[in-house]
Amino acid sequence: MSDRDGANANAVESTKSGRRFARTWRIDLAAGVLVALLAGLAFREVAGGQGATFEEKGEPFKTHANMLLVRATINRDTPPAIERVEKLAQGRVTQLLPGPNKVEVLDEAGNVLYSQSFGVRFLLTTDPPRDLESVTALFVLPYDEKVKSVRVTTEKGAAEAPVE
Repeated sequence: MSDRDGANANAVESTKSGRRFARTWRIDLAAGVLVALLAGLAFREVAGGQGATFEEKGEPFKTHANMLLVRATINRDTPPAIERVEKLAQGRVTQLLPGPNKVEVLDEAGNVLYSQSFGVRFLLTTDPPRDLESVTALFVLPYDEKVKSVRVTTEKGAAEAPVE
């Protein structure tokens, strides 16, 4: 092999190596940008909920910080009962079938900060179906420092519980 052939071979190897480096660098850069975008999106979805309004927190299928979990018993013939109210670090607002009942988040003066209607079926879908006298409902609702209580209202009456 002559010196000229050797120099050409080295130049070809150097070019291949440079292309390999450039390709690897572009892939690493693209992967880094993708990871950064996904991390930013995930952070915005969860941490961004802290300053979100009740309307924004009420948007379905988005995780928000600072939510409430409310467990209530809805009765066929008597007013509802709120069993438990718990603050959640994060959550997604419950999607409910519309109906004549409502669950509300209230401030200290009793003003409604957030409201959602819901329907209830007092039927256990077994074979054969069974009528029920009451059902347990779980609601995930928006929360912030202005919230002082939660109210559940049905055709048979209302129940209110403090948020502590």
